Amino acid sequence: MEVHLSLREMLADLRDGVVPDDELAVFCLSFCTAVTRHHVGEDREVFPVLAARHPELRSFLDALQRDHVVIASILGRLNDLVGDSVKLGQELDGLAAVLETHFIGEEKRLAGVLNALDPSVGLTPLTEAVEFR
Repeated sequence: MEVHLSLREMLADLRDGVVPDDELAVFCLSFCTAVTRHHVGEDREVFPVLAARHPELRSFLDALQRDHVVIASILGRLNDLVGDSVKLGQELDGLAAVLETHFIGEEKRLAGVLNALDPSVGLTPLTEAVEFR
C-alpha cells in the first residue's frame, strides 16, 4: 500500500502540473518505470506465491495481470505525449482512473493475504518500485 500511495502521489504531481516543463519527460519516465517495476514484481514474485497458497484468488490475480497489460499500454503512450499538454492530460486522466480502480481492488482483496505472508518470502520488488523519487 505504501508503493501505491507513492505512485498515486507521483501521478497527482503529473496531473496537477507540479512538475516543471523542463523536468516533465524525466519525471514521466521515472513514474512509468516505477509502475512497470511494481507490476512486473507482482507478476513474477507475488502473484505466483499467492496463487499457490490461495487458489481461490487465481481468477482475481489473472484479472490484475490483465490490468497490468492495459496499464503498460497507457504508460507506453505517455512519453510520446509530453509535448502535447492536452493529450497528455487526457491520457493521465484515463491512467488515473484505471490505476485507482486497480489499486483499490488490489488493496481490498490482497492486503490481508499479503500481511499474513512470511516476510522472508522475498517480495522486495514491490517495495523497490518507487526508489526513483
